[in-house]
Amino acid sequence: MTQSEQGESRDFPWIPRAVSKTCKIALRFVCGFVTACSKGHSAALQKIFPNTARIRITGLIRASILRCSCRSMQQGHGGTMGALPNILTDGDLRLRPLVREDLAPVTGHFNDARVSRWLAAVVQPFGPEAAHELLAHGAHPGENLRIVEHQGVLAGGLCLGASLWYWLAPEFWRRGLMRRALTRAVAARFTTTAPPLVATCHVDNSASRALLTGLGFSLCPAKRRMFFHGTQTSEPCRDYLLAPEQWHLLHPPCFTAGDLSLRPATQKDAPTLALMLPTTGHGPWPACEALPGFIEEHRCRCPGQGLFVIADDNRRNIGMALLGANVPQLRFQSEAEDIRYRAQILHGLTTVFAAGS
Repeated sequence: MTQSEQGESRDFPWIPRAVSKTCKIALRFVCGFVTACSKGHSAALQKIFPNTARIRITGLIRASILRCSCRSMQQGHGGTMGALPNILTDGDLRLRPLVREDLAPVTGHFNDARVSRWLAAVVQPFGPEAAHELLAHGAHPGENLRIVEHQGVLAGGLCLGASLWYWLAPEFWRRGLMRRALTRAVAARFTTTAPPLVATCHVDNSASRALLTGLGFSLCPAKRRMFFHGTQTSEPCRDYLLAPEQWHLLHPPCFTAGDLSLRPATQKDAPTLALMLPTTGHGPWPACEALPGFIEEHRCRCPGQGLFVIADDNRRNIGMALLGANVPQLRFQSEAEDIRYRAQILHGLTTVFAAGS
């Protein structure tokens, strides 16, 4: 990273590195302009941009840049990065798209002060116009707005777009429903290559902060404030970040192929995997001394890519599989196990990925 890039990161640590330098320069200019207005450098402009407006505008700029950067990353991958299936289920939980018939109960949720207190962007009172704007927002394929139903009853909702936000009606609190819903949704998002998730939480919302950290989100070091429509003032907030690598580390994707299982390789597997390497590195396989670096390089970052350990039904590691864009590369402890299990593994992987496509 260059010195100028480091300076930009210090100025705006929340800007993804994928955002162009021009955007950062433009943001610095606009924020400086509005700050000057709020400090009274121009009485006329002060009337246009009062003190609270600077916070609101900066927040809008931040949200817009995060959204644009994530969408530009999605467009670079065919617009499919992080897309969720329309329907997701987990027992008595069901996640589905927002429809017009949901607007009445959702409006009731957002007009409940116990809910709206923690939602910065929700206008108060939340009326029909705002409800239809939410419906239009949910129709955008990149936002992944989903209603959470519990036993057929609308309990809340979540949105996994440029940022993560969610709500739950008070009568459904303290049941672990949002944890289950987010676990299911985040797992579906990270089944393919996707940018990290960012969530912003009010510092006093202890339940939400515990939920995010429990899911694996990391607290960003920089403190900031966000404008809340409900209180018409800026409130102290913290950003939380979840990268796909962190998610897969906490929730490793595993596959089955008959009586065999595959799980992501870790450094603890290095001694066993070293026994499976060819005597001299050839093809994709490294020399024995380079194996730790190879494991790190091919660490699982999405379910269908990376280095996986193959185990039998006795939990004995019998082989390894390197999954990626090409045909899976396999190595086994012995030639006999290669003959016995190779076709089974290839058939099992084909079945798994065909079902997920």
